[in-house]
Amino acid sequence: MPIFYLVIIFIWIVLSFFKNDKIHILVSIVLLGMIILSGFRYNVGVDYENYEIIYMRDIDNYLSIIEPAWSVFDIMLHKANFSFVGWTLLTSVLIIGGFYAGIRRMCINICDAFVVFCATPLLDTSFNTVRQYVAMSIVFFASCYILQKKYFYYCIAVLFAILFHYSALIALIIPLFYRRINKSIWVILLLATLLYGTPVMNYVLNVLSPWVGQLISFTNRAYEYDTDSFSAGIGSGLLRYVYNSIALILLFLYKCIREKEKNDNVLFFLNLFLFSICVYNIFYTFQVYRRMYEYFFMYIVLLLPVYKYGLKYPVNRIVFFLIIFVFVCFLMNSVWDQNYQMRFDLFNR
Repeated sequence: MPIFYLVIIFIWIVLSFFKNDKIHILVSIVLLGMIILSGFRYNVGVDYENYEIIYMRDIDNYLSIIEPAWSVFDIMLHKANFSFVGWTLLTSVLIIGGFYAGIRRMCINICDAFVVFCATPLLDTSFNTVRQYVAMSIVFFASCYILQKKYFYYCIAVLFAILFHYSALIALIIPLFYRRINKSIWVILLLATLLYGTPVMNYVLNVLSPWVGQLISFTNRAYEYDTDSFSAGIGSGLLRYVYNSIALILLFLYKCIREKEKNDNVLFFLNLFLFSICVYNIFYTFQVYRRMYEYFFMYIVLLLPVYKYGLKYPVNRIVFFLIIFVFVCFLMNSVWDQNYQMRFDLFNR
């Protein structure tokens, strides 16, 4: 599995040195390769078996644990006699295709954006939280309407995304970050959430847990949950400090970006990334809610390429590739023991 990521990242890095209009065919080939490797994966991702069980309807409460759009989506695939491989392939098309469509509309360099997409946890996590990432790809693509100040169309797209995953509701606040926020405020928020976010979150959620909601298990048994109900999946905790360090570096380097590259859109992407780290800090030990940070973190794929082209040489290359290198190190640590397999039974027999 690590080879898959390293090869893809290396290819995108090589392509990033060429202009977008010169490599359309190569970009399409690499995207197709990503879709094939993602779509035909077998038993890759923590929730792979759970998704297969849900798709095959091997549980009594099938409709109660999926969002409305997935009911329709699964019915259509079953009528077309698609196996679960068909489900993973089509969801890979939706996720990678959605991010590509958004990147093409909003990023100055497609290849640089996909270097970031593959090096950060985004691509790897999309194998685990497929339903959420389909919703995220819709939100990401629809963000171009915010840049065009077509907020009504954006809200319609978010409502559509909610049909794929209820967590997309949080994306309704994204337009609020299209404004200038004082740098000092961000520094205070980052440090405060880093130092005190988790203890406060633990206290509040454990007090409010009876009213937070219920999760439905595969045995059709509802149970209340709190901060101790799930594995946090937080490892050594080093990544949290790396995230905050990167956030502060990008925050302080923003003023060094050349004026012709600096605009409200870039500030918007920076605000969203900084907010994602605050959310990550707060829900660091509570994996169920921590995933919400990804709705804001994903804009780093639009943000980092601006620093690569907006800062002076060679600082721009040092900052961009150093951050990518750090992300790749954590990615390798995460996927090193993953056993990648493929299956091609696209249709049920």
